[in-house]
Parts: sequence; structure tokens; C-alpha cells
Amino acid sequence: MDSPWLAAAAATVVTPPTGLGMGGYAARHGVSTGVLDDLEVNVLTLRGPRRPRLAWIAVDALAVTAPLRAALTTAVAHATGIDERHMVVLASHTHSAPVGWVGTILPSLPAASDPGLLSRLYDDVSGIALVEAPVTVEYSCTDIPGIAANRQRKDGPADASAGVVTVYDTDHRPLAVLYDFACHPTVLGPENMRWSADWVGAARRELRRQLGTELPVVFAQGAAGDVSTRLVRQGRRPEDVMRIGGAVADRLLATLPHARLLSPGDLRMVRRDLTVPSRWDDGSRLTASVSVVRTGGLRLLAIPAELVANLGRRLTTAFPGIRLYCCADGYLGYLADEESHSENRYEAANSPLTLPETLSFLDFCAELVAAS
Repeated sequence: MDSPWLAAAAATVVTPPTGLGMGGYAARHGVSTGVLDDLEVNVLTLRGPRRPRLAWIAVDALAVTAPLRAALTTAVAHATGIDERHMVVLASHTHSAPVGWVGTILPSLPAASDPGLLSRLYDDVSGIALVEAPVTVEYSCTDIPGIAANRQRKDGPADASAGVVTVYDTDHRPLAVLYDFACHPTVLGPENMRWSADWVGAARRELRRQLGTELPVVFAQGAAGDVSTRLVRQGRRPEDVMRIGGAVADRLLATLPHARLLSPGDLRMVRRDLTVPSRWDDGSRLTASVSVVRTGGLRLLAIPAELVANLGRRLTTAFPGIRLYCCADGYLGYLADEESHSENRYEAANSPLTLPETLSFLDFCAELVAAS
């Protein structure tokens, strides 16, 4: 029997020229001097019967700002005809990508967006081939221990789980992987001056080595606002990147035989916008776009912010089985919990929202999930 799912997937290299500014670290000075590994855009589209075609677009960037999202969604719309409101753009949050893709995301990281770089990015993505074909879709969830930990304290919360959506062609060959995991891609520090997707790129390469060299791998960052490899990594060298990325890939691969089939019968996407005040600039307001994709009992919540682990835990506790896709479709900045604000931790000090506004935003996300 023919599959009711239709999917298309593609990956393309978008590594910019060297000699450009790099984003992510206030302590970094100078411009890129080379390429450690290529930066990519990976795209997956899915469609079920009687439902709109949806797209997930993953880019090896520090964040998703409005100009970056527009460049990518316009390019994918050119290639597919999909409405940009039916797209979710995901940043891996690597700190070794061009700052010109995003501009200023925090007051401590002032930078200018580079229209020329964004135009080049559009050109790189708009020509990709995304041809739909019948597929099956499977989902599994696993824990990845020993990789990520709360960077503020060893006993602090951190979500070790990873959700994996795998798309197979009619011969059950992997066509694409969409997965989430909560961990800053900051194995490489401010001393690194070469383009890199950090551990996310290393995991992608290992997945391709075992599943297919051309495999599109769409990565979604989880609730990693205060979670990284800081307290567990052995060093910040390229070999540490490879070790950590390889360990992530190994756990993802081990869970694939235990996956369950997803039915497309209830595939739907709900998106809502919320405007919130910014405490960084009196009178200014920020617009956040939040979306939920539901299919086969699985719900994917896309949030335009870096959620600390404790706030992520509240959502996953309230809605068991939900997967959090952070750094998606925009960038509010950090969203910190009560303890972070009371101790004025880095994440709270660099959040544009007060604690009451943060909790109100979390309620908005919960209401959207409940309504989906």
C-alpha cells in the first residue's frame, strides 16, 4: 500500500568566505581565518493527506533573527511553494558561524547584519532540489548521558533526552533525520577562529557515515539556555568536538530500531504571535512567534528563545512527550527561571524579559500546546 506521507529533504553547504566576523563570544577578537568544518542548511518537508506541506529548515547559525529567517524562508518558498507560515527555522546555536547572518542578539554582542551575506545565503538555498516522494516516518526517544550538564552547577537541571524523527523511502532507506537535543554547541571556545558547526556538525558527519553520505540532518536545539559541555568536556580541541558529536550520533543510531510509526492523519501546525515588552529599551516591544506541530501523538513546540533547563522541564512535565525546539523562528534571548533571576545569573542578566513577563510567556506557550 502506498504511504500516506510525502516528504522531501536536502542539505547544502553555506560556508561563507573567511575574513569575516564570528558571532557568539564577547571575548573573541578578530575575523575567521579558515574552515574547520562546513556550515550547512538542512531542509525537511512533510505532508500528510489533506494537510498543508510543512518545512523544517536548520541552519548552522548563532540564532534566527528576522532577516535570517526571511532569507531562508523566501529561498525555500522559491524552491517548494510552501507558505512561510508553515515553516520552522532552527538555529543550531553554534558560536563559530558568521555574525553577519544575525547581527546584534544581545547588548553584550553588538554587531551589524550583513545584507550581502544574507543574499548569498538565499542564493545557496534557493536552488536546492526538494522533490516529494512517498515515505514512512518513525519516531523514537532516547537519553544521551555524559554529554550535557547544567553550566551553573553540577547538580542543576539538564535534559539528557533526545527525540528522533526518521524519514524512510519506500525501500526503508533513510531519507532524512530530524532530532533535538539540549546542549550548547560551545565545545570550541573564543580562541577558535575557524567556521564550525561544533559538535552538531560532528554528529551529522557520523550519522551520514553510517546512514548515507548525502543524508539531510535537521537539528533542533532543546532547552539549553544554561546547559553545555562546560563541566563534562575534556578540552576544547577539534578532537573533543569529534568525540562529543560521535557520542551523540551513536546514541541516536542505537534508538532507531526501537522507533514507532507516525501516522500523518492528524498532522497540523498552529502558530501564534505574542508581543512582549523589552527591559533593555524603555517602551520597545518584541514580537515572538511560537508554533506547535502535531502528528501521531507527537507535539513539537518551537520557541524563539534560549530556555533554561528548569523552564523546559516545566513544559515537558505539564505535557509529557512534547519536544522543545528552541532558538526557532526568532530570538528573544535567554528566558530564565526564579532562581536565575534571584541570583542574577548570566542567563537572567542577559534576558530581555523580567521574571513576570517570562512566566507569562511560558503560560502562553503552554496554552498553545493545550489548544493544539
